[in-house]
Amino acid sequence: MSNHVYEYHLDIRKDKLCPFKVKMVSNYSVYSCNWHENIEIIYVTEGSGKMQYGNKELDFTAGEIIVVNSGELHRLYSDKDINYYYLLIDESFCAENGISTVNYFFTPKFQSEKSKSLYQKVVDKYAEYEKSHSKLRVAMLRMAVLELLIDICENHVELEITNNSVNCEKYIKKAIGYIEHHYNQTITLETLANECGITKHHLAREFKKYTGQTIITHLNKTRCKNAEVCLDEGMSVTETAMECGFESISYFSRTYKKLIGHSPSLNKK
Repeated sequence: MSNHVYEYHLDIRKDKLCPFKVKMVSNYSVYSCNWHENIEIIYVTEGSGKMQYGNKELDFTAGEIIVVNSGELHRLYSDKDINYYYLLIDESFCAENGISTVNYFFTPKFQSEKSKSLYQKVVDKYAEYEKSHSKLRVAMLRMAVLELLIDICENHVELEITNNSVNCEKYIKKAIGYIEHHYNQTITLETLANECGITKHHLAREFKKYTGQTIITHLNKTRCKNAEVCLDEGMSVTETAMECGFESISYFSRTYKKLIGHSPSLNKK
């Protein structure tokens, strides 16, 4: 699985009030294989094709809604152009409204006029949020997203069937989730293993098998991705290194250049 990409979604996390992203994708026939903690809701408006969804393959066509569950490997592909919206919802918004994306296993694909109407409402409110100066635009967008989430939770949930393979994946995703939320702290292999409830040797082996990289590499990538945001927001290199969990400026600079492709000082320029 080393060619599968983990998406960080730092851009939506930056907006504390509206941690969402809605985008229309037109005339696109290939969707790169990826996975992420946040749920993704796709509304296909034109065309048809197939979707790799975990170890399954789903057919889809215009008018259908696809819900990508937290941590689910997925990829859209088609011989013809397809048009679709995708909605990313940061897990923090779900959690603060009492919706655990880990506990819910949503129906991967369905047709529903009500859900499509609520989805379109989110699209409209997101456009207003980006362009309008209304004092209520934030509240209206949050309400529209929550209405869609509630509809899907009430009407389009399946029971999750666990097995040893799924349990193994859950350990890895739990470790990744811990890194996402504690990257600016000291994290050891022992810490992660204790969080996951397995031995450190088993965790290290399965993490490399599942992600194609070591835990240290993933931790450093997460720190560097967040460091990019800090630097772009005006933090100094020294402040950024400390903020993102690096113990020394020299190690931060070497690691950043290796993983991002240039020194952190170039972001400042």
